[in-house]
Amino acid sequence: MKKLLLILLCLPLIFSSCQEDDPVPAASPAPPPACCTFYGTVNTTTLTYNPTQSSGGQAIQIMCGPATVAKNLNGDIVDIELQFWSFCGTDFDWNMLVKLNSTLTDSIIQNNQLYNLGTPADNHVLGTFMFYDYNCGFSPISTHLMTPDPPNQSGTVEFNVDWVNNEIGGTFTLTGEDGLGILPPKTVSCTFSGLPFLMK
Repeated sequence: MKKLLLILLCLPLIFSSCQEDDPVPAASPAPPPACCTFYGTVNTTTLTYNPTQSSGGQAIQIMCGPATVAKNLNGDIVDIELQFWSFCGTDFDWNMLVKLNSTLTDSIIQNNQLYNLGTPADNHVLGTFMFYDYNCGFSPISTHLMTPDPPNQSGTVEFNVDWVNNEIGGTFTLTGEDGLGILPPKTVSCTFSGLPFLMK
């Protein structure tokens, strides 16, 4: 009886030592999170968006943006600026900058307001749009831009600023002219959400 009791007491020790000799494999590190949801096209062709670049074979998160929002003394939005980057490994694929700016001291930018960036601009709000095509290189091979001066500005912009989560979303369709006047214009349509921003 004593031998049986001794065996029963030793069994948990044997099994616990076996578990220590067979450790649970460590989980592989999670990939860096995407900075926002994004879907875009250039002249109706899908725009590939990759906000990470490779360094030594490891994907690393870059600053997705920077996106900024500025207010006036009354707390009204007077400026929104954001950027998107895409990479081919460690090389640049493309970079896009979109900016919405009120032109008068009493004009403001409102959430969920669709602004037509034609001539004249809606509610004295102007847009700036630049699209740099690197084509997986280090220097841009073309630059398409929309300036605040007519007749080069065209398109629509609508943003939504989430103050609770410090994120911005929106949709825009903007046309940029080739900076050298050689290539045809590029019309970029984009829908995004969950892009973090900083106060300017």
